[in-house]
Amino acid sequence: MRTESTRWKLLGAAGALTLGLGFSTAYAGSFEQGLDDQNSDAGVMQVADAGAPDGVSASASSGTEASGGDSASASSSAGSEASVSGDSTSAGAEATSDGSASGDDATVDTDASTNVSGAGMTGSTDSSADGSIEGDGSVDAASTASSGLLADEDSASVESNGGAAVSIDGDPSGSASSTSNAGLTGDDVSGSANADASADLDSTGSAAVGSAAGVSTEIDGDVQSVDAGAASVAEVDGEGSTDTSAEANAGLTSDEHSAEAAANAAAGAAGVNPESSAGVSANVEVGDDFADANADANADANVDSGTIETDTETDVNVDASVSEDEEDVDEPTDVADDGDIVDEDDEDAAMAKSRSWTKSIVTPHMVKSMTHSLSHAHSDDGDLAKAMAKAQAKALNTPGTQKTTAKTNTSTQTMGDAEASADADAAAQILPDGTMSAETFGETSAEVE
Repeated sequence: MRTESTRWKLLGAAGALTLGLGFSTAYAGSFEQGLDDQNSDAGVMQVADAGAPDGVSASASSGTEASGGDSASASSSAGSEASVSGDSTSAGAEATSDGSASGDDATVDTDASTNVSGAGMTGSTDSSADGSIEGDGSVDAASTASSGLLADEDSASVESNGGAAVSIDGDPSGSASSTSNAGLTGDDVSGSANADASADLDSTGSAAVGSAAGVSTEIDGDVQSVDAGAASVAEVDGEGSTDTSAEANAGLTSDEHSAEAAANAAAGAAGVNPESSAGVSANVEVGDDFADANADANADANVDSGTIETDTETDVNVDASVSEDEEDVDEPTDVADDGDIVDEDDEDAAMAKSRSWTKSIVTPHMVKSMTHSLSHAHSDDGDLAKAMAKAQAKALNTPGTQKTTAKTNTSTQTMGDAEASADADAAAQILPDGTMSAETFGETSAEVE
């Protein structure tokens, strides 16, 4: 039978992977040993629901099944809350499941899910982990999920987090997966975030995954903003594969301006000790005299020996309606830098990285958009893939002067058993009524085997 310290280590791996991604992972802080050590089969199911006025609700469920020739244990927990106080409304839910089994043909299945909704927001997480062996050995698995929302007169936010982990000693087959979603909708505001992570274990060892997604909006004076972000991570200690992806979208519309931002990232690895991660963010701001849109995407993959692949893309669009009596021409002063896109350390392992960023900004007489995307992959036997995509678009509308420019640049390089791709797009226009728009897009990917 597994010790209590091993139990907490497994749950920690399932939940802690998302803590460093800018989101708060909450799951039950304690639970009881499910069954006596002598039992050979175990199963536990927990369900919790809570409701609040104005259609706000929260729910959670979790379950564990375990069986083994020598021992089996199972535990699960679920909790939810909802509250209303004046103009503030909140709801939250959390769930965990945990199981272990040892002996001939041991198997463990765990799952945890949470859901929250209300005030135009939704959040959900589904996590699961399972493992089985043929012959003698042991299996440990755990899953965790949490979701929460908070809304008041001037702001609203929703977050979801999840994690799963499995550890196997024997002739194994194991997997772990976690999916988190968050969304916000209104008459003139929208935001969504999604993250997926999965891992397959094909040898003695362990696998762990984590996912996180969040969306928020805030009104500060005459400025409203929407932020969306998502991240996923997967790791395997042994032989197996990982897949991670993340997506974020944000949009705002006012009487004079509109702004949209989107980002996508994906990474995967297969072989010995594979790991991958994906993270994205999208932000838009709209005020009386400006609009701003930003998006960022990152993807990383590593493996001691095997195959890897990364892919990122970003897209932004801003529109502005400009009055004819404006005369000052303002240049944007806040422009993103390339930053450290890819490093080339750890030459003894296959590695791939991809990063994309984009930014669009509106000033009284100009709309400008820029996007950069870079991907790089290399292996220990000399395979190499590089890809670059750049796009820039600008619309300038001053008394007596109207001008639009759109430029793109892409390049790829490969050596050995490698693939690389790059795509870029740019567009700018000025309509007869003075409405200006600029849009850029960039996507790159790199893969080595």
